[in-house]
Amino acid sequence: QAGAAASPAAEPQRPLSVAITEYHLVLLFAGSLKVLNRISERVVHEEELDGNFRGVPLGLARDEHAQVVYLYTSEALYSLEVRNESQDVWRVYLEKGRHDLALENAVTVDQRNHVYGSKAKGHARRGEWEDAAKAYACVCGQPSFEEICLELIESQQPVALRTFLRERLRKMTPQERTQATMVSTWLTEIYLDQINAAYIRHGRDSKEHLAALEDLRSFLQHFRRHLDESTTSRLLSSYGHMEELIKYAGLVEDHETVVQNLIQRDRAEEAIGVLRNPAVRPLLWYKASPKLFLLEPHATVDAWIIAGKSLDPIKLLPSLLRASDDRQPAGPHHKEATRYLQHCISRMQNADCRVHNLLLSFLAKEEGEGPLLKYLTSEGLSASGEPRYDAKFALRLCMKMKKVRCCVQLYSRMGLFEEAVNNALHVDLELAKAVADRPEDDNILRKKLWLVIARHVIEQDKSDKGENIRKAIAFRRETDSLLKVEDILPFFPNFVLIDDFKEAIIQSLEEYNAQIEGLRDEMDEITEGTEALRQDIAAAASRVVTVPQGEHCAKCGEPVPQLSENAAVSAAPAPGGLERFYVFPSGHVYKTPCLVDLLVDLSPESTARKIQSLCANIPFLRDRMPSSVEPAPYGQEESCRRLDEILGQEDPYCGDLLVKSVSKPFVTEEERASGEVASWGI
Repeated sequence: QAGAAASPAAEPQRPLSVAITEYHLVLLFAGSLKVLNRISERVVHEEELDGNFRGVPLGLARDEHAQVVYLYTSEALYSLEVRNESQDVWRVYLEKGRHDLALENAVTVDQRNHVYGSKAKGHARRGEWEDAAKAYACVCGQPSFEEICLELIESQQPVALRTFLRERLRKMTPQERTQATMVSTWLTEIYLDQINAAYIRHGRDSKEHLAALEDLRSFLQHFRRHLDESTTSRLLSSYGHMEELIKYAGLVEDHETVVQNLIQRDRAEEAIGVLRNPAVRPLLWYKASPKLFLLEPHATVDAWIIAGKSLDPIKLLPSLLRASDDRQPAGPHHKEATRYLQHCISRMQNADCRVHNLLLSFLAKEEGEGPLLKYLTSEGLSASGEPRYDAKFALRLCMKMKKVRCCVQLYSRMGLFEEAVNNALHVDLELAKAVADRPEDDNILRKKLWLVIARHVIEQDKSDKGENIRKAIAFRRETDSLLKVEDILPFFPNFVLIDDFKEAIIQSLEEYNAQIEGLRDEMDEITEGTEALRQDIAAAASRVVTVPQGEHCAKCGEPVPQLSENAAVSAAPAPGGLERFYVFPSGHVYKTPCLVDLLVDLSPESTARKIQSLCANIPFLRDRMPSSVEPAPYGQEESCRRLDEILGQEDPYCGDLLVKSVSKPFVTEEERASGEVASWGI
C-alpha cells in the first residue's frame, strides 16, 4: 500500500496544452504557465494562474503571423506577446560550446567579441594555437590587440603570433592606415627572423629555408599596399636579403632601387630590362647608364637605340666619355660608343656640336684615316655643306693623332690652302695638286700654291739634271699654263745649261707673242667701238622729234597747251628753265605736272620724296604737293635743273619704272581705308 500510495505522487504533471515558438516551448498547466528554452531545456519563465485569472484554463493557440500565443479559458482569452525571443540565444549556444551557431545569433559587436574570445580561449586550452590566433584576429574589443599579442608571445607561439597578425591585417580598413603599416612592418621582421632561424637550423638549400623565403615573398606580394617602402627596404637590406629587396622594389615599382641593386650584382641585362619598361622615367636611364655601359656596352647601346628620341643623347654623353679615355680603339666600349653616336647623327639627325665632337674624338683614335676622312667630308656636314663639328678642335685632334690627310681636308675647309698643300706634300703629291686647284676663283693664290708644289718637286728630285728639267717642264703643263718657265727657273741651280730649257723658252715666247697679238686685236676693236659711240653722241645732240599739233598728254588725255591750235602762249620753257611738256623717243608726250605725278607714283619712296621737295620750290608745281612736304635747300633755278634731270631720264610708260611697278598692289591701304574698295561692291 505504501508503494501504491507513493506512485501517484511521483508521477509528473502533464501539461494541458503546448505552444511551440522558434526557440521556446510554452506549457499550460492547471495552475501555472511555464516557458521552456528548447536549446538549454531550462525553464526561463513561470507564471502562476491565480488572483485576477478567471475561468478554467482550456488550452493554447499560436498566431504565426502576429507572433502571439493565446491562452483561452472557460471565461476569458489572454495573449502572450513574443518579443526579442533570440536575444540570449547566442549565449545559450555559447554555453553549450556551439560557437558557430552562437556567432550566427550574436547581434552586437560585444556579443561577437565575447563569442570569438571564448572560442579562442577554448582552442588555446587545447593547444590549438593556430586556430586560437585566427579566432583572436576577429576580436575587435576586449581582449585588446596588445593583450592578445602578449599572451601569444608569453606562450612562445611565434607561428600563432604571425598568423594572428596576418589575419588581423587582412581585416583592417583603409582608415586604419597607420596601424596596418605598423603591423605589416612587424610581420616583415617576423618573417625575416623565421628565414634566419631556418637557415641556421637546416641550411640554405633546405625545404624549411626555401619555404620561409616563399612565405616572405607571398606576404610582400599580397600586403605591399600596407608596407612603408623605405622602412621595408631598409629591413630587407639590413638582413641581407637583397634578392627579396629587388623583388619587393619591383612590386612597388621602385625602379631605381631595382636597377641599383641589379647593377651592384653585375646583372646589367636584367637592369636594362627594367629600364625598358615604359613607366620608367628617362632620368633613371641617365643615372644608371654610366655603370651599365661599363658592364654591358653592346646591350646598353641596343637599348639606347630602341629608346630612340625618348632619350637625350646629350645627357648620355657622360656615359660615353669613359670610353673616350680608353686607349684601345679596338675595345668593345670604343666600338659601341662610336656605333651609338653614328646612329644619333645618321638616323636621329642630331646636329649638336658636342655629339659630333665626341664622335670625332673616337674616330681619330682608330687605325687608318678612312672612317675619319669620310666623316669630315660627308657625315659631319649639314645639307648646306657647313661642318657640324668644331673645325678648330678637329684640327688640333688630327694634328695630335697625326692624321695628315684629315689635316689637309680641314685646312682646305678653313681656307688655309698653303698649310693644306704643305701637309699634303708629306704624304701624297697628287693630293697636294688637288688642293692647289681648289681656290678656282683666285688665280693668284692658285699660282702661289703650284709654285710651292713645283719647288718641292724640283728640290726633292735628285736624279739627272736633264731629266729633272724635263720633269719640271712636264709638271708645268699640268698647271694649265698657270706657271711660266720664268716662274720655275729660280728653283734650279745657278749653273744650268740654257740648252735644257730651249724648247720651253721657245714655247713660252710663242705664247707671249700670241697674247700680244690678241691684245692688239682687242685694242683695235675698242678703238672702233669708241669712234662709233662718239658718232652716236654727236647725232643724238642734233636729233629732232616731230610732234603733231594738238597732241594729247599720254597720262591725262588732255591736249598739250603749247601744241594746240588756239595756244596763246609759245612753247617756251617755264620760268626757271623747266619745260612745260616733255616728248620722249617713244612718241609719248606728257605735260610737266602729269609727268611729275606719274613719277611720284611709280618711283621708290626716296625718289618720290626728292621729286616732291624739288617741286615745292617751283611756283606752278608747288600747289600740287602735300602741305607736309619740306622744300629742298636749293633755289628755283637749281631745283628746276635737278627736277629736269629726273623727269627726262626715261619714258615712264616704256621704261624700268613701269616694269618694277608690277610688284605693287592694285589697291593701296589708303584706298582701302577710305572706303573706295567697298564702293565697288555690286
